[in-house]
Amino acid sequence: MAYVTGSPQGVGRYMKDYNVKVWEGKKLGNNISIDTETNIAPFHTRNHRMITCQVYDGKDTVYFVEKRHVRRFLNLHKKSNLIMQNAPFDVQVLSHITGWHVWYELYDNNKIWDTKILYILYTLAATGIASRESSLALIC
Repeated sequence: MAYVTGSPQGVGRYMKDYNVKVWEGKKLGNNISIDTETNIAPFHTRNHRMITCQVYDGKDTVYFVEKRHVRRFLNLHKKSNLIMQNAPFDVQVLSHITGWHVWYELYDNNKIWDTKILYILYTLAATGIASRESSLALIC
């Protein structure tokens, strides 16, 4: 993939340098942040086509997982905590492209952490108001 150079890229509010690489099949760790990017389609439809899947294990590298390897990645990490912003959307996208259907088991075993829900619960506890704003830009 021409766009993945392996050289550090400044990302996020703190502009920390991260290496960007294609995932090559190794287990990353117990806490994995996972995000998908899709084509533009109304949220309520199920016609979202995954464009990219990127994962991060809290170290210095962000990995792109090629579409053909997403199922293998999920199988390898199904005992890890999967951290997502707006998990229902990413779970729908990942289920559609992989046919992977263990999401209820992961939710029941507290293996899906949704930062959007956590932020809403935090603001409710801290202020008494359930925030409707929960974008990554606001949370980070």
